[in-house]
Amino acid sequence: MKLPLLWRMILPTIVVSTLLLTVGLGMAVYVYRWNAAVSEQLDDRVAAVLAAEELVLALRDTRLELEHFAASGESEFRMAAEEAVARALDHARSLDAERSEGIAQRLIPELQELAEHIASSSATTSSDAEPIGGDVVERSLADAVAALRAEREAVTQDSRQNRALAGRVGTSVALLGVCGAAAGLVAGFGVARGVARSVEELGGAVHSLHDSLIEGDPLIRPPTELRELIAAMSHVRNQTAGMVTELERSRESAARADQLAAVGQLAAGIAHELRNPLTAIKLLVDSALDESTGLDERELGVIAEEIQRMQQMLQTFLDFARPPKPAMRQVGVDDLCRQAVEVARPRARRLGIEIELHDDPQVRISADPQQLRQVLLNLLINAIDAQPAGGRIRLRYSTVAAEDAVAIEVVDDGSGIDEDVIQRIFEPFVSTKDTGVGLGLAVSRRIVQSHGGTLTAANLPDGGAVFRIVLPFGAVGSA
Repeated sequence: MKLPLLWRMILPTIVVSTLLLTVGLGMAVYVYRWNAAVSEQLDDRVAAVLAAEELVLALRDTRLELEHFAASGESEFRMAAEEAVARALDHARSLDAERSEGIAQRLIPELQELAEHIASSSATTSSDAEPIGGDVVERSLADAVAALRAEREAVTQDSRQNRALAGRVGTSVALLGVCGAAAGLVAGFGVARGVARSVEELGGAVHSLHDSLIEGDPLIRPPTELRELIAAMSHVRNQTAGMVTELERSRESAARADQLAAVGQLAAGIAHELRNPLTAIKLLVDSALDESTGLDERELGVIAEEIQRMQQMLQTFLDFARPPKPAMRQVGVDDLCRQAVEVARPRARRLGIEIELHDDPQVRISADPQQLRQVLLNLLINAIDAQPAGGRIRLRYSTVAAEDAVAIEVVDDGSGIDEDVIQRIFEPFVSTKDTGVGLGLAVSRRIVQSHGGTLTAANLPDGGAVFRIVLPFGAVGSA
């Protein structure tokens, strides 16, 4: 039996609409469940990182208090050590046994034995006195640092997986849009052919069946059916737009979850980095108060250095969280390089490192001089830290005619960058230093990109590493 004209026109639309609705709802449910699972997993990971950080800090406090107890024999230091061991036990019990590779099972009995040993021990003041349980503390501290690294690696791995999955979701949404558009075109072509065929049949009927027109047979129906078809297609379009909007919202929620995890990891790192200088300042002040001798010039210098460290860490955090907009003006590349070298040279000399500056004829570019100096200084300091036993650093720049740009390179004679790190060296929280927060290179690349340039890293065949900045001339060229 032949279907009525209305159904023949809207049936392809119904099929396409149902298919798109089914696929869209399936993707929405999948993204929602994935988002919930990711949020819960990231919460667990961040909590584990914080617990491992606190465990390391508690063990360091234990070592410090035991050294004081061994040196002075005062019971208050032993009580403080007992409290620190108790905190360490609490944090060790909260470690994930699988991710820490059995470290938690080794730590707990060691810390319990150490707590019993401290509780039953006594000390005599002596300059040669060894801290109680020193070997146990050092072994436990090494295990705790290994557990912290395992937790951080788990967070990094989860973050990479989440970004990859978010990319696949975005690709699926794009494919859904393309397939929906293609299906709409096919359905529209079919409907258009059906309408044209129906109009032709209707025209023939009008010419051949004049008597039917006189009798008032309602043969001319297409206008009403076409309006219904347009309304149905509009409904499908609105449904598709709603599904795409919902999928985009789910992807944004997943991205926010990744950002929250990153903020949690950053907060843990900043808290740890700030606690170290604060502990040093507190010990100096407490010692001065106990002895009523005040602070000498050397101790004041130590306090000033620790305060400067905290200011630098906070500024790095602010630069990463809220990067300033560059104030562009004409600057000389030679001037920028020389200023950065003058700042870094005293630190390099203390380690027996020579900084060489190789330059081309004066080149001027359009840039923010303060931000670019910050990038160059950060690269020079990293090169200095890569050569603790001394060496050489070469800072050079030259014009790149093919790219209408200037290239600035910082080359060191260190051991190079590990292959498993070099691919992620510019990601936030990735650092090759034990005391690094891992934001310096991420901030540097963001600054270079805001100038329309690129920042890359590579290992040299004969050893060492090179960081290369390429900046466009902009409105200004070489002098």
